[in-house]
Amino acid sequence: MREIKFRAWDKVLQKFIQWDNSGSYDDGVSWGAMHGLPLMQYTGLKDKNGVEIYEGDVVDGNHGIGFMKFSRGIFDLYDIEEQENVLYWPECRSIRGVVIGNIYENPNLLDNKA
Repeated sequence: MREIKFRAWDKVLQKFIQWDNSGSYDDGVSWGAMHGLPLMQYTGLKDKNGVEIYEGDVVDGNHGIGFMKFSRGIFDLYDIEEQENVLYWPECRSIRGVVIGNIYENPNLLDNKA
């Protein structure tokens, strides 16, 4: 069973607020304070270094650089250049790459089209 966790990007504080299914939050932030912030769900996957992969993470993965997105009821790693081609399918169950950033802290990664 996949662990259910979320994070939200607080653009004022310029940091992520973490929430997990135990009901705990970073720095005593309430769920209500997260309302209106962009939520990203944990995919249940980790990169080759053990870093948890969330929606919005940019991953240098199996077949190129992409960003993790929830679509069609599954998490996919979308090609940054084309943003249509999927670089990862959930059936693979592993990503042999590394998280290199995310779309909030590192929006320039989407522009680089590496």
